[in-house]
Amino acid sequence: MSAGRARSKQGTSSADAVKVHVRKILRAEDAYNAALAAKIRDLEAAGHQIVNGGQVGSYDEDGNCAWEITDWRTDTIIWEETGTLDSYDAAAITLDAAGKWWHIDQIEVDLTETTPTPGVPASLAEVLDTWALDVEHTEDVAAFIGWSVDRVNTCLAPAKNR
Repeated sequence: MSAGRARSKQGTSSADAVKVHVRKILRAEDAYNAALAAKIRDLEAAGHQIVNGGQVGSYDEDGNCAWEITDWRTDTIIWEETGTLDSYDAAAITLDAAGKWWHIDQIEVDLTETTPTPGVPASLAEVLDTWALDVEHTEDVAAFIGWSVDRVNTCLAPAKNR
């Protein structure tokens, strides 16, 4: 048996264990993005607007920097200025007087954690997580695990595209 096809105690090859783990990563990402998309749809159906934004530049010597608030769905700039954190907070309060905004970073869903896979060390699992979720590698990921590129891309589709 070659070193690359070593078998674990459970009889699964190391390569097979890695493939199983990458599939788990993609399924967990898909579940997270689907849950986030559903939560956003519920918020929007209740009349809320999802926004994004915050600091978009570096502070200058006077303590000012560029800030913006955008519509999360359209990326349309709702407000922008160079100022302080206090001016950003004041603008957000004024512009959202009805309290209907939800910042995308504040929307919480239960994360679907990738469970450990026998035969895949934790340090390798971390590297696989980074690799599998990088949209630059979808063709390689798909070929390695035996899925179509479309299936991998579906798992990686962000909530905004669902």
